[in-house]
Amino acid sequence: MKKLFLFIVFLLPSLLIAQVKKDSLQVSKSHLESYNEQEKPKALSDNGQFFIYDFSIPFRGNETYGEVDENGNRSDYWFLPDGIGAKFGYGIHFSEWIVFSLNAGFDVVAQQKLFSVPVYGSIVLTPRISDENSILLQYGYGKSFAIGRGNLSGYYNKFRIGFGDDDFLLFADVSLNGFGVRNIENTGSFSLGIAIPTYK
Repeated sequence: MKKLFLFIVFLLPSLLIAQVKKDSLQVSKSHLESYNEQEKPKALSDNGQFFIYDFSIPFRGNETYGEVDENGNRSDYWFLPDGIGAKFGYGIHFSEWIVFSLNAGFDVVAQQKLFSVPVYGSIVLTPRISDENSILLQYGYGKSFAIGRGNLSGYYNKFRIGFGDDDFLLFADVSLNGFGVRNIENTGSFSLGIAIPTYK
């Protein structure tokens, strides 16, 4: 009887301690699984809404490059800022990198004394080249309206290439208007800018 009592006294605490440790491990595992589930990013659906905002600065060739003015200052820049532009686009993405969008905005080109409002559709491609970075390819076609010049309007073409991540993209683009001003048959601009895409 004494041996049985001693056996129970020493064995029972050991069983209780083992059970407590097992329960603690299960609780810790449960918390870890919940944390990992919360940390997983929400997968982008195959189809959804797409928004893009962009801001750009057109540049023109420096006609006085290499020349020295009357104050002895040399003109060392090949290109000079020549205005400002901004666009907004809304569309549908059919995968993470194929988008069709409708866009509108404005372009101001100082040398041409032109303020225009383009409205156009575009296809946007943003294929990934790494886990974090993508390239941007965009072609747009639509109509451009010259503000303050009567009914002057024409076609609008845009070609764009860029590079960046999910938050913003740096780009260079060329835009062409199907109308002329100041002895320029087809106005347009070369611009550098930043685009902010949003997928929903």
